[in-house]
Amino acid sequence: MKSWRNFAAVFAATVFCWLSFATVRWLQSFANVSDAFHHFFSTCSQDWMTLLVLSDLAIFANLVIIYLVLDMRKRGLPHAQRVGWIAGTVLIGSPVFIFYLIRRKD
Repeated sequence: MKSWRNFAAVFAATVFCWLSFATVRWLQSFANVSDAFHHFFSTCSQDWMTLLVLSDLAIFANLVIIYLVLDMRKRGLPHAQRVGWIAGTVLIGSPVFIFYLIRRKD
């Protein structure tokens, strides 16, 4: 049982490093953050496939948040921890959710 948790922790850390690296590289390719976000929104408005993929991602992310809320409520986590896990998942993404699953008591 413990081996899957070790693998998941390494996987989550690797994904976090990749997301951080890719975000920094993406931001470095623009003069400022405003230009980066302008490029992002113009790409979404011009490319239907990008918009489709991001829409599906948003739906899945909302399902993960709903699962987190229901699971944390069922397990009786304090309000501050619930807010922390949800904020971390929204701001950082899948690595935080994976760490939540690792720390979850079966």
